Amino acid sequence: MVVRKLISLGGLLCLLFCAGCDLLPSSTASSEVYQPPDISEPTGQRGRVRSVKTMPQPMTKSPRSDQDTKVVESDAPLYDYEPRRPIVEDFTFVNCVGIKMIWIKPGEFMMGRPSPHKRPRSRINATWPVRRVVVEQGFWIAETEVTQRQYGWLASQNPSKFKGKQNPVDSISWSEAMNFCRLMTERECEARRLSQRDFLFEYTLPSEAQWEYACRAGTKGIYYGPNLRDLAWFGLNTPDRKSQPVKGKKANPWGLYDMLGNVEEWCLDYFHHDYYGAPNDGTARLRGESVRRSIRGGSWQTRRGKTCSCSSRSGGGPSYSFPTVGFRPILIAKERRHR
Repeated sequence: MVVRKLISLGGLLCLLFCAGCDLLPSSTASSEVYQPPDISEPTGQRGRVRSVKTMPQPMTKSPRSDQDTKVVESDAPLYDYEPRRPIVEDFTFVNCVGIKMIWIKPGEFMMGRPSPHKRPRSRINATWPVRRVVVEQGFWIAETEVTQRQYGWLASQNPSKFKGKQNPVDSISWSEAMNFCRLMTERECEARRLSQRDFLFEYTLPSEAQWEYACRAGTKGIYYGPNLRDLAWFGLNTPDRKSQPVKGKKANPWGLYDMLGNVEEWCLDYFHHDYYGAPNDGTARLRGESVRRSIRGGSWQTRRGKTCSCSSRSGGGPSYSFPTVGFRPILIAKERRHR
């Protein structure tokens, strides 16, 4: 009994001693609630405590039942990530070969022509059905067709039948055109002009959608102007029956010359006899009925205006070369694959 009293007396003395030393909160502050420090901020000590963000859960599973488990999509984003876009500017430049490149902004247009021809596999019939195409990525395209001077400077040869430094290079195959684009990309990369952190720019041939989008330049008619004779060299205004120097006719509203006439131009796509199953985002159609590649634009040999229009098209094998065929490169960005 005496021991218990001594313990109680000692505890009381300890409480009085702590109150005298201000180790306990006073009665006036007893109603305040203690707030712990925010661990998301640095504590001032040697180690820092960082806030931890909880990743959103893209999908949740329903409880198990006798039936198969179903996956229910939530409103949360799949990844906290936005698709990266190349850093490009709306400007025109001249590359190492002397080709002037014109910037084409993303946009949409109606591709093709609505009236099919009686012959099922004619050039006119190959332009339908009309479809809405959204060109999602901008690109640069050459102001003119590649001239013989530009081609010879890089490839050290000139296969053209009709000679002339300012004439478009002709008698060029699809494979040779792609090889020229590869050489031009390598030359520009050596000058460190085509590389960014997450993107690599490369020269290539345009897809059919990119070509027609650039050719129409916002117009909706058969041609990008009222009179084809003012826009293109074709069979009815080329008496000497050969290619002509570039920039001899009016440019389209976006500043591109000879998109119609002079020489036809290779595209990247495999050739199909219609647009059924073609992509609607401006990319090329890389699976074909045969090995033939698409050709656009008409040439100095084209006699009918309808086959020298923004929508007219034909095809040829990758090794096919003829005095009526040339090419016009584009510059586009592709995302790097980091390992």
